[in-house]
Amino acid sequence: MKGNPKRKNDQKFPELVSIVSRLRGRHGCPWDKAQDANSLKPYLIEESYELLSALDSGNEEHVKEELGDLLLQIMLLSRIYEEKGSFSVYDVIDSISWKLVHRHPHVFGKLFARTPDDVVKIWASTKSESRRRRSLLDGIPNHLPSLLKAQRTSERAARIGFDWPSLKSLKEKLAEELKELSIASTKKRKEEELGDVLFVIVNIARRLGINAEMALRNATRRFTSRFHYIEKALGKKIHSSSLKELDRIWNKAKLR
Repeated sequence: MKGNPKRKNDQKFPELVSIVSRLRGRHGCPWDKAQDANSLKPYLIEESYELLSALDSGNEEHVKEELGDLLLQIMLLSRIYEEKGSFSVYDVIDSISWKLVHRHPHVFGKLFARTPDDVVKIWASTKSESRRRRSLLDGIPNHLPSLLKAQRTSERAARIGFDWPSLKSLKEKLAEELKELSIASTKKRKEEELGDVLFVIVNIARRLGINAEMALRNATRRFTSRFHYIEKALGKKIHSSSLKELDRIWNKAKLR
């Protein structure tokens, strides 16, 4: 569905609100009516990852479609809470509008920010004012992917100077953790040491200004593409090919 280009933009959002309301209404869709906040959680996660895949693909039509699918989850959740008398999607819009203005005093107020680092400091200050947190680590979502959660956690700790002094010291720490992993004797201990290795790697990514989650995602995508090349090159022979032959074709795939 491409939408009706004759409708004015200011008509489109109220129409979407009306459509979702009807889907959830008395004579609406049985599936949509049966959903609640808990049942929609998997779809919210799934649609978020499908949007990431669309962004990776560079297909703008696909990105538009997946943005719509993700927006639908937000609309359904907002409608569910509106039915409970909690808030509507317009309250959600009010909330984020207020937050954007409040957290950008360098745009809407009298503060000045010259660099992205200046903005981060302003954000940290405005967040601490608006939320009474017992810990600097409060507010990091538990459901974040583990690499991303580790990076957000280390970023928070680094704000008060609890950090390795340099990239060199991080590399030394990585060598230390790898050594501890190599001598770990039990599965439990190996798991702990491997976790320490991964956490140090996440901090190296942070120091380099790299998102560890996206770095691994892109590495996995490259691996998948190159492995598909091997499969196409060898066909059914892939199951009987030697590691030397697999490596040879793998190296060809890397040169593409």
